Amino acid sequence: MSRLGTLLRGMRIARKLELPQMASTLGITPGRLRLVETGAAFPAAIERRRWASILGFADLTDFDRQWRDGWARITAAHRDGFIPIINKAPAGSPTDYQEWGIDSGCGFEYIPRSQGMEGELLFAVIVIGDSMSPVFLEGDLVIFRPVRQDEPVPDGSPVFVRFTADRQHGCTFKSVFRRSDGLLDLRPENPLHKTIIASGDEIERMALALERRPRFWCPPKQTRSVRDEYVQEFPEES
Repeated sequence: MSRLGTLLRGMRIARKLELPQMASTLGITPGRLRLVETGAAFPAAIERRRWASILGFADLTDFDRQWRDGWARITAAHRDGFIPIINKAPAGSPTDYQEWGIDSGCGFEYIPRSQGMEGELLFAVIVIGDSMSPVFLEGDLVIFRPVRQDEPVPDGSPVFVRFTADRQHGCTFKSVFRRSDGLLDLRPENPLHKTIIASGDEIERMALALERRPRFWCPPKQTRSVRDEYVQEFPEES
């Protein structure tokens, strides 16, 4: 399998898509995607540029960077038992957010997994904002697992949500509750913040919080430290 094929397959698995579904997203046939994933075919720049736009990368250069150097390194990090810290999670009003890490496994730092987390596609974020306090405090590191659209999530579960384009791809960190009318309440733990009401169709991705590591948590010496230039920084919320 080529590095590009590894990246595309990893993104497909991260999105919980079968090969035909991913091929449809990219506008190609399943056979073509299978050839690319296995390394039997290599797409031209014009095709990769279109994929970069569809998959949410900044441009062709950003997309190519992932499979040329980033993905091989990140794959090794996952194999060695590390989780990427992909960014900061806005625990407040939904904020535009580029989820490079969920799809590509790239982070600006890597932390060791806790026991029992082997085999899961996980990512970590650092909380900003206070809408989830006192359960999750600003500066806490939280580890998440992406969930399928049809996967039942217990009421009250803390989740990281990315909305669809209808809501400007905003992201937020809240507790989820299912309503009798089929809508979702995304509730803050802090009563000073408002509940967000959304339909399932308005949510592009959802990830379940698995573990909180306090803001004063100190990573062990074997933690990897890698800085990726596209990691987005958020301003402090007013």
